[in-house]
Parts: sequence; structure tokens; C-alpha cells
Amino acid sequence: MLGDRLKEIEISPSISPTGDKMDTVKVTLAVGGNTALTFLGQKEYKERMKLEAALLSFRILQTLKHLPIESFRISIVKPYYVKNSPTDSIEEFEVFRAKMEKNSLIQIKGFETVDSFAADSYDSPEPEVLDVMVQIVRTWKVELDELNRVEIK
Repeated sequence: MLGDRLKEIEISPSISPTGDKMDTVKVTLAVGGNTALTFLGQKEYKERMKLEAALLSFRILQTLKHLPIESFRISIVKPYYVKNSPTDSIEEFEVFRAKMEKNSLIQIKGFETVDSFAADSYDSPEPEVLDVMVQIVRTWKVELDELNRVEIK
């Protein structure tokens, strides 16, 4: 389902403020890829990365819909060429992270009824899939956004 974009997935029990385990889980998903190459322009790159993260979130959340998910966090971790480095090198960096609460998910129109797999890729989804993807992006609480710092050459 995620192929070479999957970096890490973690499903852990939620902990109450008193330290007790709750009946819900937190899901953390790190996605990216294994190449620093892109054929996109600067503006398209940022938009495409967010749409890709939204589609992957949609698919994972639909797949795990029977889990009692309290919150979902997605990170984009990708390899990049390091600028102004004494040697040519590529390193992985987390460039984006966002969190969603279950309350936000259940309010997304079409989240439960639209098939997230009706999109063959993040750049040509069916209109109803794109609508849910856009709603997902709008519900994100962005914790880290360094996509503007990525220089495309």
C-alpha cells in the first residue's frame, strides 16, 4: 500500500495525564521516498508533497478504521542533497509533520464513504478523492513545515 514511501509506522497506546493506558491508540506514520531527485518545480513540489501525504493518510486511516484511533501524525522524511557541504552528500531530513485528532477525521465529508484507492496516484485522483484529500490537509495541525526551505534545481 505504501511501497517504498514507507519509512516507519508506529501504533502505540494512548496514555492519560495520570499515566494510565487508555483504550485508544496513537498512530504515527513517516513517509518519504528513497531518492533526492524530482522533476517538479518549487511551487509544485510543496503542493505535491502535501497531497501525497494526504492521500497516504487517507489510505492508512481507512485501512485502520476499526482501530480506536485517538490521533494520527504524519511526517515527510526524504533524502536531500546537502547544500554548501564540503563533500557531495545526501541526508534524510524530516521536512513536514502534521497531526490530526479523531474528532477532525469523523467530520470529513466522504471520509468513510469515498474509496481512497480510487486514486491511482496523488496527482490524478478522482474528484471525490481529491475533495477528501483537501479536507484532510485543512484539518492538519501543522507541527513542522520546512518544505519552503527545500530548493529545487
